[in-house]
Amino acid sequence: MPVEDDLPTLKELLAEAKALTARPVPTVAAAVAAPVAIARVEVEVAAKPIAEMTSQELRWECQKQDIA
Repeated sequence: MPVEDDLPTLKELLAEAKALTARPVPTVAAAVAAPVAIARVEVEVAAKPIAEMTSQELRWECQKQDIA
């Protein structure tokens, strides 16, 4: 049983691509495609008062601050 080739030719594909790219992009689609803004949020944890820190926490804090 022979297989029927129902695929479009290269010439047909190029003609269709040319027709599709010749149409203007709708304004809504262009607006959706472009990002408006990117938000970046940084959260900083409030430092614990030194009097309430354990010795281990004090060591870690001193290392972070490059204190010997």
